[in-house]
Amino acid sequence: MLFWNKEEIWAGWIGVWADWSVHFTYASVFAYRPIGEWFIGHPLFVGRQQFSYPFVADAISGLLIRLGLDPVFVF
Repeated sequence: MLFWNKEEIWAGWIGVWADWSVHFTYASVFAYRPIGEWFIGHPLFVGRQQFSYPFVADAISGLLIRLGLDPVFVF
């Protein structure tokens, strides 16, 4: 559903922009935050709201990104 080259990212369907932007945000928690901070705060809300979304698929994606795989390929 997502395609990218060196200059741009584009989607194969309009709804991808809304849904996948959230999933990239969730996966970024697991890819870039220290492990001890994964569940401290929700990535979409300011403050200390718990990260309670069913996160396993995004965690797997985030961990693959952490290992060095391309984010678009991972998703």
